[in-house]
Amino acid sequence: MRTVLITGVAQGIGKALAESLSHHYSIIGIDCIAPEHTYCERFYSCDLSQLTKLQETIAQIKKEMSTLYGLVNNAAIFSHVPLEKQSLE
Repeated sequence: MRTVLITGVAQGIGKALAESLSHHYSIIGIDCIAPEHTYCERFYSCDLSQLTKLQETIAQIKKEMSTLYGLVNNAAIFSHVPLEKQSLE
């Protein structure tokens, strides 16, 4: 079965993506909180805003997986600040 990695998989849109895609793909999930659902075959706890931790998590996934079929970059933080007042960070 082909493998898809989903960031921000624990809840909301990420959970819905994992549920839908799990019917046809093996799901690897990454999030800073553990999901309560069981749609992920593998889960990695990682705050994607922490570069060192992200690099370590990617290295671990590369050691365990030979290929990925797809990536859904869903992780995000909602900010109530107007776009023109936000920084790239």
